[in-house]
Amino acid sequence: MPKLFKCASRVALCGMFALTLSVWVRSYPTKNSVPALFLLGLVLVTYCSGRITGLLTALVGELIFATFLFPPYGSLAIAKAEDQVALVSFAVASLVVVRVSPIPQKDQPVVDRDG
Repeated sequence: MPKLFKCASRVALCGMFALTLSVWVRSYPTKNSVPALFLLGLVLVTYCSGRITGLLTALVGELIFATFLFPPYGSLAIAKAEDQVALVSFAVASLVVVRVSPIPQKDQPVVDRDG
């Protein structure tokens, strides 16, 4: 499977997950914690696919959360200050997660420490 297709499919899958979460929990008072939950998936995507895919996933998640999780819905504008803080915190945390997530080296030999 081509690398670009893998990247696009993982970003799209995470985008659908973010959209589903946004629509389901937008009426709950704990909706500000949804982006933090999304960070767990971002760690996995970055580990499996690399930093570029992680950055694209974070960007897609940011746009979806701004559009569908925080009012006014359907717009990138955010009305409440605490929602703006939650979204900016997610953006900063996602950049940190993508930067510090371990990326496995595929050509590294396995070292046997027992023998």
